[in-house]
Amino acid sequence: MLKRLLDGVMERRAEVLMEQVGEWLPTEGPVLDLGSGTGHFAARVETELGLETVTADVSDIHVVGRRPVLIADGALPFADGTFSAALLLFMLAYPENPASVLAEAARVTRGPIIIVQSVYSGRLGYAWHRGREFFWTIAAFHVSKFVGYVPPEAKFSMRTRRFFTAPALERELAAAGLRVRVARSSLPAGFWSAMPDARLSFVIPARNEEALIGETLDAVLASIARATGKSRCNLWLPDTAFEVIVADDGSEDATPDIVRRYSREVGVRLVPCSGRTCAAARNAGAAASSGRTLCFVDADTIVPENAAERILDLHERDGRRLVLYRLASRERGLRASLWWTLWGLARRLPVARAKSMPAFMSCSREHFEQYGPFDESRVIAEEWPLTVAAYRYHRAGFLYDREITARSSSRRMELQSFGYLRTYMKWISVVLLPRARTDPYQPIRHEPGHR
Repeated sequence: MLKRLLDGVMERRAEVLMEQVGEWLPTEGPVLDLGSGTGHFAARVETELGLETVTADVSDIHVVGRRPVLIADGALPFADGTFSAALLLFMLAYPENPASVLAEAARVTRGPIIIVQSVYSGRLGYAWHRGREFFWTIAAFHVSKFVGYVPPEAKFSMRTRRFFTAPALERELAAAGLRVRVARSSLPAGFWSAMPDARLSFVIPARNEEALIGETLDAVLASIARATGKSRCNLWLPDTAFEVIVADDGSEDATPDIVRRYSREVGVRLVPCSGRTCAAARNAGAAASSGRTLCFVDADTIVPENAAERILDLHERDGRRLVLYRLASRERGLRASLWWTLWGLARRLPVARAKSMPAFMSCSREHFEQYGPFDESRVIAEEWPLTVAAYRYHRAGFLYDREITARSSSRRMELQSFGYLRTYMKWISVVLLPRARTDPYQPIRHEPGHR
């Protein structure tokens, strides 16, 4: 009877946990349950969600499901990126170095790290946790072993080394290089979904870009392949320190379908949004990203093959906060060439508002979070909160880089009457008149099949 009671308690615990974190689990396995204990939650994940779940623990106390993989010295015997998600449920109080355990879980996982941990607030909360830990962990284990609920050879390994407040646990996540994506803290437990920080996130805003988005993605992926030393055909983004996010702003053409193909083949992420401005799309992509460095690339812009390497050098080696890169025309012709040359010269003027045009721009996440996001009230010059702040307040961290050149479309000038003059006058008015920055303008797109 006592065994049935214990089993009922563990089943109920697994049911409650599933209600809390089930929505965070991916749709494909395998999933790692690290510190799996009796195995009840892993079994529920397999039966309820149909996800293959691998259990791992420092001691075998499983009651249901398969035996866990036994681990020692904090090292997990799995290859990098083996699992689609990792579960760490009520286990971070026991290891000597929680951050190293989290980092090792991130190494073998290509998706979210889901943490559930008891947390306290104040002295009474701390005292309550100490008492709860004794009865729920120490006493419960020995009673379970006495009545034969857990294997008789099971060893007690849950020696509590610490109790967490929510901020203290989030500091451990940060120390492990994890970025919190979702957090719910409702005493006496907290729930976190975190992702390993990518080194570099490419964010591409797009709306009705079926004619050009494929070529833009190919160029970005070729750059990442070169930086990782992998061939383009063997590139799988979740296995790298890079991510590519296309923020689709309500496209009515084949743009989402094209991006989904890249999602299946390479791991590009499609983020739908409906802000109806390029600024809103960039912000949605940035919010979905995890990179320590963000690179914004317009959907009509072709980056050079060494772009990813150059961006990382400038931000990680040189400590740059924001970098604008030289642009040239995708289309041939003297007028287009002269236009982008003129634009490059304007960027070199010692004027903060001349540091604009985010068709190919990178910045540190710290800078983006301090001065951003892009101004969604504007349709032009939406990057000024970021670029002006970098130039005015962090001059040493700002750079107009002319070492690499991206090719951007001249379609706004080429595909309308008096396009160059009209665009030039528009930018003059934007600099001088605040209203001009919010006036809508007609999107101009190439026809499908244009290269």
